[in-house]
Amino acid sequence: MEKIVPIDIDESCVELVKRFHTLDRQVQDMIFGAPGYDHSVLEALEVERANVSNLAMFHLGAAFRQCGYFDEPNDEG
Repeated sequence: MEKIVPIDIDESCVELVKRFHTLDRQVQDMIFGAPGYDHSVLEALEVERANVSNLAMFHLGAAFRQCGYFDEPNDEG
């Protein structure tokens, strides 16, 4: 049976994930909503969404490493 390890996820990371969902919804609404959207606005939203996603993944990765979830295997024989 696997050991359960608590993960301390920073509140700022939670806010980043919420921001990502908001941006994702806005992008989807523009693409699948009414025609005539401004392509530069869509491009800016997509860039911001990618940046927020990368930052959130960085924070989550740090949280997982901090609790030992991503420990590197020991190469010693």
